[in-house]
Amino acid sequence: MKFIGVNMNDPDIEEQIVNIVNNLNDQGTSVDGVMTFWETAVPLAARVAQKLSLPGNPPSAIDAAKNKHKTRELMGRARLPTPRNRLLESETDLADAAAHVGFPVRPFFSAALSNPKQQGATTH
Repeated sequence: MKFIGVNMNDPDIEEQIVNIVNNLNDQGTSVDGVMTFWETAVPLAARVAQKLSLPGNPPSAIDAAKNKHKTRELMGRARLPTPRNRLLESETDLADAAAHVGFPVRPFFSAALSNPKQQGATTH
């Protein structure tokens, strides 16, 4: 097992990781998977694994799991029980959503807790 650290702040991080793995493969080092221990890097790990045809969760599943509104939308399509909810795209949607669902209003991305205006919100 080999650990390779990368700079997660680099805007080209996905391509850099793919290049690192391809270079390792060219040098005879077999890469069997991509993993992360940091929640916010899970989508990146999924995309890198997909690009390298390595096992992993599909990026679309990761994206849906990190977005409460999308998760509930998919659950509804599958006819699974889900709490009433409404996506708020602007402040003008608040009254309608409150009438449909009630309060509290919660962000639909877990990372949005630090900046709900940037991420969007859903009720209940």
